[in-house]
Amino acid sequence: MTSLKPSDTSSRPHSKALRLLLVACCIQALLCACDNGCEQVREAYMTTTFTSTSGRSLRSISLICLSDTLGYAATITQFADIDLQLNPKGKHTTMILDCSYSDYGDLYTSSDTVEIDYTVEPRFLDMECGCTVLFHIDDVRSTRHLFSNLIINDENVVADGKSTNLIFEY
Repeated sequence: MTSLKPSDTSSRPHSKALRLLLVACCIQALLCACDNGCEQVREAYMTTTFTSTSGRSLRSISLICLSDTLGYAATITQFADIDLQLNPKGKHTTMILDCSYSDYGDLYTSSDTVEIDYTVEPRFLDMECGCTVLFHIDDVRSTRHLFSNLIINDENVVADGKSTNLIFEY
């Protein structure tokens, strides 16, 4: 009678291939089980809206946004809600808004400079999503050439995008 030792069974070529396949399947199952993905929004944008209180009608806005290390430009023609990016490494953002508007049928252009001071607070979400940043608007100033009033509706800029932070009245 021949007795099989554990070392004899592992030397078979079918057993090694079967073990490698089993290990590969286990690793794949673990990777699939752990990768749920981050479903939270991590980027926080300051949501702005434009409201006419004078009968004027905005046609377009050319926006130049400058901060310590972040700068961008955009031309805006639809004014429902506009999301502006703040710099998480800075504490101050300056926006130059070149606006064209009509006032009782006549077309005009005007330029306003808006300065926003804010504090930055990092927030840890979870292991999958990592961190996000909360911005707290401290002060908003404007040259008030076109925009007669700036209203801070919600001073906390968070990554949910559900509230309007700044209202431009013209």
